[in-house]
Amino acid sequence: MKINHSTPNFKARNLDIRNADRICRMVNSEFPTVSPTMVIAKAEQRLDKNLYLFGHKLNRRLQDNIRNQTYKLPNTFGLPFCKFLTSAIKKYKVANCGDKARLANLLAVINGYETKIASLMMVDEKGFPQKIDHAFIIINDKSERSLFRYFTELKGAIIIDPWLGIADYANNVQTIFRNKYADILGITSNSKLVANYNVGIKEHEAEELKEAFPEFIFNKK
Repeated sequence: MKINHSTPNFKARNLDIRNADRICRMVNSEFPTVSPTMVIAKAEQRLDKNLYLFGHKLNRRLQDNIRNQTYKLPNTFGLPFCKFLTSAIKKYKVANCGDKARLANLLAVINGYETKIASLMMVDEKGFPQKIDHAFIIINDKSERSLFRYFTELKGAIIIDPWLGIADYANNVQTIFRNKYADILGITSNSKLVANYNVGIKEHEAEELKEAFPEFIFNKK
């Protein structure tokens, strides 16, 4: 069933949250991975040299076997890319936030959602923007603006972040990022968070993906 998001009622919004949570959980259950970035961050906190070196070894595995290979593909969201990404992550079992965001993007699209992959930006107290190395996806954002959106502007939009295991409304995610993940994301408590949008999946590509990955469809018509 494809949800009509044009005039969502309370029940529909709750269903969207449940579906977003399901997508988030499905990414992590269907594609169990270790995150090099997370390992390195923990190593630095613990001053653990061996764990730090292991994290960099994982990062090399990710770069050599997944990232560098995807750069050769013509479309970073189409069928060839998604087929390679899903098989490579299952095989090598490494992924960072951007890789998991693309998996969430795939699952959301084939279940009838319009999506936007976004990277995180922070605007500090003086109004200066700063890029943050973190990615997630957004569903239910009907804005025509295609580049930058403050989290506070994302009324009714839902952020799915499998890397951190979060699926919630944008305002709530901003609070979670600030209170729980400020250190690992490198954001300050009083900063304003911004979503920097990337391109999405075209309609004909979505149909191809539904045919190629029927096992991930739970919003069946």
